[in-house]
Amino acid sequence: MKRILIIGCGGSGKTTLARRLGDALNLPVIHLDHFYWLPGHTRRPADQFIKLMVDACKQERWIMEGANLRTLELRLPYADTIIYLDIPRWRCLARIIMRFLQAPGKEGVFAPGCRNILTREFVSWVWHWRTRYHAFVLEKLAATGHARVVIVKTQEQLTSLIETLTS
Repeated sequence: MKRILIIGCGGSGKTTLARRLGDALNLPVIHLDHFYWLPGHTRRPADQFIKLMVDACKQERWIMEGANLRTLELRLPYADTIIYLDIPRWRCLARIIMRFLQAPGKEGVFAPGCRNILTREFVSWVWHWRTRYHAFVLEKLAATGHARVVIVKTQEQLTSLIETLTS
């Protein structure tokens, strides 16, 4: 495993998993939010974001995590392992709320120069993520014949995966 792509809803555990695997496997971790967001919660222009992302994909070794599905098809061909965190929405929602409560207003929690805020829009996006995007993700994963695909649905499966990949 040299290029691991981690996808899933906000609050599914992508960043935590990426950090743990990055440390254990000595792979650099790439957070898509760092490319997507400019300071002050300003979206980077799409062409700049895509260039940064594709340049990162071309690196020899990485773990890349993010929920941006508009660019999923661009990232999939580079990955040799794809982990889809299909975590229940109640757990994702609880995690984003806890993340906010632990560091309200703290800068850099998800992207440099961006404060940790909890908006109605973000809560709604997390709540509706599975009904809006799950089928799309499964369709794209089914069409990916070159990579190992792992779908994680429970915390127990996630713990087992971490133990397997890091031992």
